[in-house]
Amino acid sequence: MKSLSFLLLLCVLLSTSLTGCASSHTIPSPLPQPPQGEQYSFSAAGGDANDLWIVGELTHNFHCLAPFALHWNSSSWQLHVFQPSFGNPLFVSVTNPYSVWLAGTSQSITPALAPQHAIVMHFDGHTWQNDSPTQAEYLSPEFQMESFSVGSDNAAWLAFTTGDVPHILHWSGSSWISFSLNRIGPKGSPVLNVNSVVAQGSKYAWIAGEIRNGSAISFLVHINGTRVTRLPMPTAAHNSSIHSIQVLSPNDIWIVGYGSGNAFCSEPLGLFHWNGSSWTSFERHGTAYPGTFDSISFPSSHFGWAVAEEGGFGISDRLFQWTGTRFIPEYLNVDPSAHPAPAAFQAHVLYSPTSSFAVLAGSWSSSPDSNFTSTPFIAVWNGGKWTALQ
Repeated sequence: MKSLSFLLLLCVLLSTSLTGCASSHTIPSPLPQPPQGEQYSFSAAGGDANDLWIVGELTHNFHCLAPFALHWNSSSWQLHVFQPSFGNPLFVSVTNPYSVWLAGTSQSITPALAPQHAIVMHFDGHTWQNDSPTQAEYLSPEFQMESFSVGSDNAAWLAFTTGDVPHILHWSGSSWISFSLNRIGPKGSPVLNVNSVVAQGSKYAWIAGEIRNGSAISFLVHINGTRVTRLPMPTAAHNSSIHSIQVLSPNDIWIVGYGSGNAFCSEPLGLFHWNGSSWTSFERHGTAYPGTFDSISFPSSHFGWAVAEEGGFGISDRLFQWTGTRFIPEYLNVDPSAHPAPAAFQAHVLYSPTSSFAVLAGSWSSSPDSNFTSTPFIAVWNGGKWTALQ
């Protein structure tokens, strides 16, 4: 099913050059300015230093107006604003300059409760294709996108819910195939939530979430063709939920998530590392770190980044660098004109495909207690320092 918004999206994106150029790890400012005083709200990043995509929504006075894609083609930024009916592009994956995937949720304008569905677009080097699953059972006024991951051009995974019904679909190269959730949880499980899917190559994937039956029990399974292998969970994973995973190898896995003792209070599951035989906790790492890890991105076993969500009600994230043995705090000024640095920031995107390139995007505030006044920012790591783009 192709809508007019899809056709408009295709026309906009086809005008973008995806050809890589000479190697460069410096992405200059300024960023393209949104129209009419609107602000960026960032959702995801993909690609590399020569072919970078950052997606999200344009907002004004806390209202979402239209989805956008910022594209850096190694020489300049291009801002593409899509039709509002496209919804929010929550995921972007760039497997190479000629293979770009966008995934998000359709946005129904009228009527208010019209069914929504997943939107998946794929550029194959010649044309953009609408590869969205549009079967009737995947349409719902209560549609919720959970995760999207690309292992290769012939292997992608999509997780979403329609109402309270979870779905996992696997892209075979030409169609979406439903993955039976009975292979993850026991038959008749009251509620199974899938929060994160990570594809690896054409055959493998990792799926994480929780099974709720009075309390929540986290799970992490490995899909190898028709074989499903379940990893043991750390003790803290009882009454908890994994919301993000990073898989470097079967013996080098990171998980991060939250626990929920009751409907009104959450306690951290924290950050754990699997070495092939046991889990190690990296939660509450020393006196300099009072919060709980929220986002992670590790390009290798010896280098990576983690965002810590501090306590309180304001914008108060912190960035840590992984050295291979420990996390050390990284102090960065997300506002180049501020002396000293802004009081606090909140990271919405943490993306590091290599040790010499990373992107941190979100919003900063001059007050650590402010939930209402914030300014969007993008900071880029070039292997030696972070540079905030204005």
